[in-house]
Amino acid sequence: MKEPTFYPNRFFVKPSSESPTTVPDYVPRRARDSTESARRRANPRHTLVLEQQLDGLIILRDGLARATNIQTVDEWVSATAPAVIGSGRYHLDCPLNERQVRYTKLPKLARPDTKHRPGAEEQLERGSDVLETAIAQASGLLVMHLARVGGKQFQTAELATGKLLEHTAYMLGVVSLAEITADPGNYISGNDAQMMGMQTCKDLVRTTDEIGIQIGAKAALTQLVDPLSPLAIEIQTAGSDSVVDIYERAAA
Repeated sequence: MKEPTFYPNRFFVKPSSESPTTVPDYVPRRARDSTESARRRANPRHTLVLEQQLDGLIILRDGLARATNIQTVDEWVSATAPAVIGSGRYHLDCPLNERQVRYTKLPKLARPDTKHRPGAEEQLERGSDVLETAIAQASGLLVMHLARVGGKQFQTAELATGKLLEHTAYMLGVVSLAEITADPGNYISGNDAQMMGMQTCKDLVRTTDEIGIQIGAKAALTQLVDPLSPLAIEIQTAGSDSVVDIYERAAA
């Protein structure tokens, strides 16, 4: 028998153009080393952004591995999810046959039997698996870019990357919520569990916009790579001791 579908089960990702217009894009700092400067100039345009995007995802993964409990995972994800969401938006802006499919899957928190709903640990495992897929996708996109693959083939890969980045942020963003929706004693219906998940995703998107205004640059994965970037400074000054320690170790 086919498992029933609970709603909502997808989430609309707004274009980056609908982000606060007064907030500029983040621009990576210029290299001080002459060898690195020459390397950057020799590569196709935007290579550095794609390289640092991949490095940022690896920092996120390494940070998750260093988190010792669900509370710390939640704090780490809250600090870094805006970077993932911000980068995902840009990839979803790419034209693909003049059609933009801007919906991505919502985390599946509901099950017909509440005993089979994912708790926090299972949701973290599922989110980590999606993150690994996103890392592989971002790596492949970089390879295509360096090979100067263009047109529809690259746009298709870019669209897939954007969707994966957004989905990664949402999957990891509901880890602590999953513990609540999985508890049968809370009497949360399947549709209500999905609604709670969607609200959490909306909150992550709102935080992404708010943090951009606060730090003076749109959040992006490239900022996780540079400890002197506005977002990295915010993480190191406003984050808990655990988050700061995780970031310093993961970004080293």
